[in-house]
Amino acid sequence: MKRLFLLSVLLLASCAAPKNSENKVKQLAVDTALAYFTFDYENVEEWMQPVQGDFYYKNHIEEYVLPVLAPYLQEYYIKSNAELVSVEEYSRGSSSDGAQVVIWKITLQVDMPWPKKGPPSPFGPNERDEIPWTKGERAIVYGAAAYQLGVWNVKLLAKNEADALVTELTLE
Repeated sequence: MKRLFLLSVLLLASCAAPKNSENKVKQLAVDTALAYFTFDYENVEEWMQPVQGDFYYKNHIEEYVLPVLAPYLQEYYIKSNAELVSVEEYSRGSSSDGAQVVIWKITLQVDMPWPKKGPPSPFGPNERDEIPWTKGERAIVYGAAAYQLGVWNVKLLAKNEADALVTELTLE
């Protein structure tokens, strides 16, 4: 059930771009990851500013993640800045409904790391949902993009969610 929800959310977060612009969507996934791990406890309203207009931010991050995560990171006075280390294709395939899906593994350097004990409930590894998190000064996040009906859709995933999505794909 969680995997179907994950894929449906992925298909809702859209980036209107022609299929031949996969590089633009890859860059959007990288930009979203960089924005996600750049957090300033004194300016919470600016978190993810470069991608605040995107559907993924407006309908998932802003409504669901930010209200829980912001107070938690403020407790630790987190001012983090993310820099890209690498991006590589992780998987590619088709979903059961015919969407073409690409997942990139995005590695970032994050100075200042987020709290070692992990994310607050309900976002930890033993919770209902998991969100991307730092491991020391490194963060690995998976940018998933789906192309269907002329629209690209982008979402950030934790490793377990990316692996679950891969098991649902018909690999190319």
